[in-house]
Amino acid sequence: MYKTRPLSLLLLALLCQFTFGQIVNIPDANFKNALLNNFPEIDTNNDGEIQVSEAEATTIISAFSQGINSLVGIEAFVNLERLVCFNNPIASVDFSNNTQLQQISMSFTDLSEIDISNNLQLSFISLGYTSISDIDVVPHSNLEYLDIDGTNITSVDVTNNTGLKAISLIKLNGVTSIDLSNNLLLESIALRETGITSFDFSIFPSLKILDVGFTNFTDVDLSNNPQMCFLRVRDCSLLNTINIQNGNTQGLAPGSTCSVDFTIGGLTSQSGLNASPGCPNLDLICVDDIQFATDNFNQIPTQTQFVEDCSVLSVDSYSLQEAVLLNNPVTDNLTIESTQNIKTVSIFSITGKQILSEESDTNILDIDVSYLTSGLYFVVLETTEERVEVLKFLKK
Repeated sequence: MYKTRPLSLLLLALLCQFTFGQIVNIPDANFKNALLNNFPEIDTNNDGEIQVSEAEATTIISAFSQGINSLVGIEAFVNLERLVCFNNPIASVDFSNNTQLQQISMSFTDLSEIDISNNLQLSFISLGYTSISDIDVVPHSNLEYLDIDGTNITSVDVTNNTGLKAISLIKLNGVTSIDLSNNLLLESIALRETGITSFDFSIFPSLKILDVGFTNFTDVDLSNNPQMCFLRVRDCSLLNTINIQNGNTQGLAPGSTCSVDFTIGGLTSQSGLNASPGCPNLDLICVDDIQFATDNFNQIPTQTQFVEDCSVLSVDSYSLQEAVLLNNPVTDNLTIESTQNIKTVSIFSITGKQILSEESDTNILDIDVSYLTSGLYFVVLETTEERVEVLKFLKK
């Protein structure tokens, strides 16, 4: 009995020495070099190798832009929580052992598929500009950030991710719709170069950051989003109106910090409004205070005007398509051509003040508007067929 105890202790000591002294096999020299130079330090004994014990003690790996081809060896990092490994030519990865992962940042890699079914602690997923065509985030109830920009993904189900705070959908022309009705905590949305043609932002009371571009949106309504502090709407050729009359237009004033915090990390940008270039038809932006908007928002098209009466945003400029303005914007004479004879023509300012009213009995009109001040105006036409057409024109 007393003779076996030293033997058992010896075996235990040998086992511990083997475990703590075992070296992790890391075939990719660039990956190994990144680990040896990682911060926080992984190679704590400075022997130029990564022991299993050192791997198990590691929670953060930061290895971006290191020319890494393979992450073989990552399986030994069983307590890894954060992996930042973007801009590396990595084609495949096995995260099945890394069950504690909370953050994966692997954008600009050569990944074509990824299995994260064992990584249920994930709250931050960034896989933009990879070749993946599918991702299943339904089991990830902790998800707060999702970036799938520039991938081959055509649909993604985030209905179960009720804690989602930020989503980025850029260069995803195959995505024609997305259901975000369960993601009411969203604070940041990026929708650029997708197949989505309209979107209801009113259901996101906490929305702070919105980036919309290269879309066929005709209007952007943020009247129910009082937390807005950053808005970029660029290269939207069909965009006609923006409504930021939400009781806090001042929140978009440039120069402040606009941020979204996650469990791990966050997003930060400078507050402001940018609606130029690429929005040639943006006529009206409805705000809380015209003077404030004029003083603070200068990154808008030259023809765009600020209004406080949002009802003018609902006017359809070409509802019947029976009349057209042949020279718009106009300097001196406004020419109107209609498929029907025009019975009356009226011109209104954007504030609703009637400036002109004339009777007619022709389908082509030339109206002198040289006396008008520069700005946006409405033309209301009544045809002999008792049809009414409302058009907008810009006076230079």
